[in-house]
Amino acid sequence: MVKELVEKHKARLDLISEPDKGSTFSVYFNLGKEHFSNEVVFELEKNEKESVENIETTQESPSTKVKEKTKILVVEDDIKLRAFIKTILEEDYQVLEADDGEMGYQLTIEENPDFIVSDIMMPKLNGVDLLKKIRKNVETSHVPVILLTAKTDIESKLEGLTYGADDYITKPFSVSYFKARIENLLHQRKRLQGIFGSIETNQVDDFNPKPHLITDQDEEIMKKVMEIIEQNIDNNNFSVDSLGALIGLNRTTFFYKIKSLTGYSPVEFIRDIRLKRAAQLIVSSQLLIKEIAYMSGFSDMKYFSKSFKKKYDVTPLDYRKQKKQ
Repeated sequence: MVKELVEKHKARLDLISEPDKGSTFSVYFNLGKEHFSNEVVFELEKNEKESVENIETTQESPSTKVKEKTKILVVEDDIKLRAFIKTILEEDYQVLEADDGEMGYQLTIEENPDFIVSDIMMPKLNGVDLLKKIRKNVETSHVPVILLTAKTDIESKLEGLTYGADDYITKPFSVSYFKARIENLLHQRKRLQGIFGSIETNQVDDFNPKPHLITDQDEEIMKKVMEIIEQNIDNNNFSVDSLGALIGLNRTTFFYKIKSLTGYSPVEFIRDIRLKRAAQLIVSSQLLIKEIAYMSGFSDMKYFSKSFKKKYDVTPLDYRKQKKQ
């Protein structure tokens, strides 16, 4: 297939290969279209600019799709089993690999995976100790973990669950069962995100997502996040960096934690809470919409109206009319 495409595009295919070291295949494409024969037909849009924009959009699309794939880290010292698990998952997920617990922990910090599948019996750092480190570190405590083991005794299962394992799978396992457990784990995370998405600004103290959807540490962090946003609801200079600093997390770590727990980026989460506060004030007060926007942290009326309509499908004024009726 590659050879055929290379020939059709008048490109060049090179190979560098060394026994026991590996192979590198390189494909070189010519810029422009002068190298094509007159038989080749080019289908352009209305003008060259639109065509270029269309090509750029097409190129961005695959890359965006890769970025949006859920990122899974597989920590397994058995190279054959690790390769097998990767084969099972790589069509639907972006798969990272580690061959021991220490490397797995390092990758967890560096790569911010969406969830982890880890064996228990491993050199350097076993799966349970890896789980303990992940749960104790505020930067990684939100990451869901599935433990794999050949053990069938109840003690090993209880130990893993005690330290916050989200699921437990005994080897050998069927492919369909394994994939179903992962999908179930992701569904649970969606449930947690749904809880955060539906909570109102006056319900922070009543927030209680348990059982097992969130660690105690992350529950406290999220309560603190919502309380700080509430305290700064009318401060339009309040930023994500300000919030992250008050929580004690750097920008990158804070982004991944909020995104994992709520489904929103920090900017989106702050905006969502402000819009909910605005909606409450629109219904419960006689204040002008402009005043409410400012009290909810929006200094730009146009941006406020656009954001409000995107969330509630109506303008702020129409929202008030509907609720009054």
